[in-house]
Amino acid sequence: MTDLDKKERIQAIFNDVSTRYDGNRFFPISAQHLLNCADFEGKGRMLDICTGTGNVALRAAQQWPDLAIKAIDLSEGMLAQARKKAEELRLNHIDFVRQDAETLAEDADYFDLITCAYGLFFFPNIEATFRKIVRLLKPGGVFVFSSFTKTAFSPCNDLFLEHLKPYDITLPKPATTRLQTPEEIQDLCHAAGVEDAEMISQEIRYEITSKDWWALIDSAGYKGLLDELGPESLPAFKTAHLAAIEKIADQGKLVLIADSLYGIVRR
Repeated sequence: MTDLDKKERIQAIFNDVSTRYDGNRFFPISAQHLLNCADFEGKGRMLDICTGTGNVALRAAQQWPDLAIKAIDLSEGMLAQARKKAEELRLNHIDFVRQDAETLAEDADYFDLITCAYGLFFFPNIEATFRKIVRLLKPGGVFVFSSFTKTAFSPCNDLFLEHLKPYDITLPKPATTRLQTPEEIQDLCHAAGVEDAEMISQEIRYEITSKDWWALIDSAGYKGLLDELGPESLPAFKTAHLAAIEKIADQGKLVLIADSLYGIVRR
């Protein structure tokens, strides 16, 4: 599969889940953590990469009304949801644009704040993309990005992937780095020529039910794997998987672990 094929597949998946995506509570929780990490005064220009339904951009717009915000994403479906939320909140200083971060044409030293929530690991060449993003920062600017830890969504995601194996579905292969540890983030920064980066770890946890877990995998990146099952296999898979999840639940409840890492680069 070519890089273009991968991006088109990502677009299709997130177009599909866009109206359900905001059911995942950890995204807005993490968005506020990310902005807190920026330690930013709230003036100038901001770029939000992989904005999705706009969780980071919308919070930034509410927090810093004088900030000019450009928010980009590959998925028009996700952007439509973001624009709708911005309209409801009467926030008119965000420009939501369908664009690939790899094709950004802005001049170097252009943005005071750049954010990317759970998006860097989707890029085929993370190092090159990271280097380009840092180049867009003004002197004194800050780039903050987030990723999930290795233990995020355990043990539910482990069961999910294990239950897919009999269906002859190609499971996702790790990228060169998935940015799941401080060491991986530091390695990426060094490879991109950034020597001074800060890492912050944040626990994000709350109770869910097995139905909540199914709603999560049906409304985010794992939806692509569900699609591969097809309508013939999906009902049986769902029944078996949820039965296994119920076995590890405590009185019908599980703790969703969405623990995250935040990388902070300042120029």
